Amino acid sequence: MFLRVGPRRALCRYLTSYSPKVRAYPFKLSPSDAILEISQSLTVLGSGDPAALFRSLTRSGPVQPEKIVPVYFPAWFIDAEIEASTAFPGPSGSENGNVTAVFINSYLPGHTMDKLSSVSLLSENLAVSETVPFSAELETQFDTKVTCLPFMTTPFSILDAANSLPASDCRIDEDIQIEPSSIHTNLISAYPVLIPLYLAQYSFEYVSKTVLLEAHSEEGRIFVERVQRPEPNEDSSSVTDDTEQTGPKIPHKVSDVKGNDLADSITRLFLRITTTLEEWLEKAEAQKNPESRYLWYARGRPTTFANISNLVIPPTWTLRKPLHIPDWHRWVDNFFTPDSLRRLVVDDRKMGDPRIRPFTKEEVKQVRIFFMLGQERAKAHTFADHISKVEVTGGQEKTIQEVKAYAESLCDRRVKATPAWWKEWENLPK
Repeated sequence: MFLRVGPRRALCRYLTSYSPKVRAYPFKLSPSDAILEISQSLTVLGSGDPAALFRSLTRSGPVQPEKIVPVYFPAWFIDAEIEASTAFPGPSGSENGNVTAVFINSYLPGHTMDKLSSVSLLSENLAVSETVPFSAELETQFDTKVTCLPFMTTPFSILDAANSLPASDCRIDEDIQIEPSSIHTNLISAYPVLIPLYLAQYSFEYVSKTVLLEAHSEEGRIFVERVQRPEPNEDSSSVTDDTEQTGPKIPHKVSDVKGNDLADSITRLFLRITTTLEEWLEKAEAQKNPESRYLWYARGRPTTFANISNLVIPPTWTLRKPLHIPDWHRWVDNFFTPDSLRRLVVDDRKMGDPRIRPFTKEEVKQVRIFFMLGQERAKAHTFADHISKVEVTGGQEKTIQEVKAYAESLCDRRVKATPAWWKEWENLPK
């Protein structure tokens, strides 16, 4: 189960306050809407137990959870331009140069809730225009108190940790190697946001499962906890932890049915069907999202933590093979584990760092313009470098000079487009 935030600490409603920089997505589903959405998935899932499967298939109305909790989960959306010295195979051996990666709307959990922090909650429905400043009114929605989890991590400590990574951890694939000590940031903006979720606890004969529903959209993803169902004990007294079983023993496998009358035959047939269905469901669950150790998706698809929109390579490089951005996504995502996130916990949770910005259109726009000018500058320099190697006439020489002048003008425009808060941070004592 992950309805807990720490050892022996049940998930309860935090009394927390947030910085004015924090923005939130309102809940678009009520608890009853959430139960209905989840129930439709549970009917298909079968809950991991034949008797529970039978009840879910024959029940009228949605399957009711033992507990359902609306939660505001803290997260960081990150825009960043990061540069590092990189070795790449060329036609005559390894080539070295600086590669710049532009991260747009990347994701970092703001809390260290083990299983929940192991998945990315990024989705295309999380538009900047949908956010509102957090206020006390958001602590109660649909007449229900919302559990507001505090921010516990900071994205900036990732950058500090990156510089001390062992070289073996900085290999993108068998050919591409990053020098960890060279990793530095040209600009980073971290946006603190609160993502609305429902965490529902379901208990069945031999297993409890937590189901998570994204509540910022009417079509939010549904995550199901991966739980290995234990084999039922032959001793009926072990069916529950603290109560004795009363009434007839419920059969859970074909060998439990001893009689030969019509009712027993029907029961055996039902158990064979549910066992086959369970085996199929277990295989399907194992195949779904194998990269997620703790959860699988009953609705929707996984998203990456890193979202690299552009890679800028040195114009002098001759690529022997293409650069695949998904390879870089996977490399970054491998670092996001519950253990690594716990190392990002900081004592000072203040939002005074100028690199922390509210997630608004105005803030995002100025950062994206800075990135766009950098990409245009790289293209102009690359074009100028290539055409300068070609035998040119007098008229073409003028074109080359114009391209170089345009590239230099982009450098000036980018300096002017640098956000004032970034200049403020650069001038702070380090």
